[in-house]
Amino acid sequence: MRKIFFYIVSIGILATSIPAISYRVIEAESILHVLNLFGYFTIQSNVAVLVLVIAALSGRRFSRRVELAVAVAITITAIIFQLFLRPWIEGTGVTVLVSNINHGSTTILYLLWFYLSERREELVFKDILFTIPYPAIYCVFGVLEGLIRKQARYFFLDLRSLGFLFLLWLVGLILLFLGVASLIILLDRRPDSIIEET
Repeated sequence: MRKIFFYIVSIGILATSIPAISYRVIEAESILHVLNLFGYFTIQSNVAVLVLVIAALSGRRFSRRVELAVAVAITITAIIFQLFLRPWIEGTGVTVLVSNINHGSTTILYLLWFYLSERREELVFKDILFTIPYPAIYCVFGVLEGLIRKQARYFFLDLRSLGFLFLLWLVGLILLFLGVASLIILLDRRPDSIIEET
């Protein structure tokens, strides 16, 4: 039963995420806009989800720590969007649907996928360290890009306008990542009592 649910969720991710990302690429006005699109943490984390799901369906699995890092990244994507970025989103119809997929349903489906997938190795709390490099590198990239272009992708990475407040945002982001990673690991260590292996 667990494997059946796993494959259903996998298909659900592919059926929603691929069209959503494809729409954003098609909507881009030029190759430069496409390249710029893939500079967003949202798109990167959604693509990472697709890579892991497609790899699993083709019989190739990444380590559990990689799956954890992506789970943390896509969860942070949803939290930041829902708390701070949703009011800035403009548009209707397909645009809103795609935004909700990239920032909402993909997160929910991937977390289900993560917990339904076979646990080949047990996660421990020190594995949180494995989730830090990617967002840390992205933050450095985001801040430097914002300084060079004089416009940051995300307002909380805009060192020019935030000044010392940037440090508060940085601390908040670090605590958020650590908290989400800890919660995901804690839930992953629960007994398999909801869906039994068959």
